Amino acid sequence: MSVEVQRQLRLYVGKIACLYRAHPFHNFEHASHVALSAKKLLKRIIAPDHKTVSDDDTCSEGLSQSTYGISSDPMLQFVIVLSALVHDVD
Repeated sequence: MSVEVQRQLRLYVGKIACLYRAHPFHNFEHASHVALSAKKLLKRIIAPDHKTVSDDDTCSEGLSQSTYGISSDPMLQFVIVLSALVHDVD
């Protein structure tokens, strides 16, 4: 990631942080924790092994399409974590 992109992302997250109020539960600290938890959960997603999932090709193919895309798509992971960060902004 370029230095300019990192700078812009920090500015954007800073602006998001300023939109949260000093509410005991729905604050930026809580949102940060939710975002980190989402990232941790995304890291636990693994691509299924087609041979061990099922002998039925349609079942293993459907499972692959519904799970493997998340584990291999960095933009999708970014969007999920960012949405967790802004989930309760005022």
